[in-house]
Amino acid sequence: MEKDETPNNLDYLIYPFFIMLAMWAVFWYDDQYLMEWYVHGLYPRKISGLQGILFGSFLHGSLEHLINNSLAVFILSASLFYFYRKLSFPIVLWSLTLPFLFTWFYGRPSFHIGASAYIYALASFLFFSGIWRKNRYLASLSLLVVFLYGSLIWGLFPMEDGVSWEAHLSGGLVGLILSLFYRNKGPQSTQYIWPEEEYEDLLVVDWQEIGEDEPQELPIVYHYKEQEKNRP
Repeated sequence: MEKDETPNNLDYLIYPFFIMLAMWAVFWYDDQYLMEWYVHGLYPRKISGLQGILFGSFLHGSLEHLINNSLAVFILSASLFYFYRKLSFPIVLWSLTLPFLFTWFYGRPSFHIGASAYIYALASFLFFSGIWRKNRYLASLSLLVVFLYGSLIWGLFPMEDGVSWEAHLSGGLVGLILSLFYRNKGPQSTQYIWPEEEYEDLLVVDWQEIGEDEPQELPIVYHYKEQEKNRP
């Protein structure tokens, strides 16, 4: 892995924390003052609904909805900033916006809000990017994503009322597209460089130069000690 890709301290936790904090701050203010900000979410095929591309990820319909998303947002964002430091900001930007743009074209006529699309985009990017790059660290991260969030695949299908499977599907597609688009940037496959052998320190003896014939056979001398007769 490239040396400058991995931070040397815990600064990779700062930005994920602020992303999660922004979601909580928006929800608290909305709930405290009854702002009904869900109307700023994405509404498919309406010009006014395009504002959800910018605000949809930060809006949540209930405290339970926010709590369910918060841990995944933090873990996946921290993984992104740790392993893909140079790519993290554009990946975050596209993951927050593009899924809602895709959903605008084919989503149900309802308000689509929540960070789930962002979560699906990051999970998809981390999983597929680790596969394309053939890096042992990133491959391990891909397996970890599958282990922790493998159940997310069921959210891609219309199995539960009130859940935007369209945004989930869009997030998964965006993550896949981003992993392909940035596959040649950031950390690459693990490469092992073997040092070239150096012969500068070897002593080469020219027997003719020192006036002796080159020995045809080198003698082998064995060092041993006879066993004392009185000893068992």
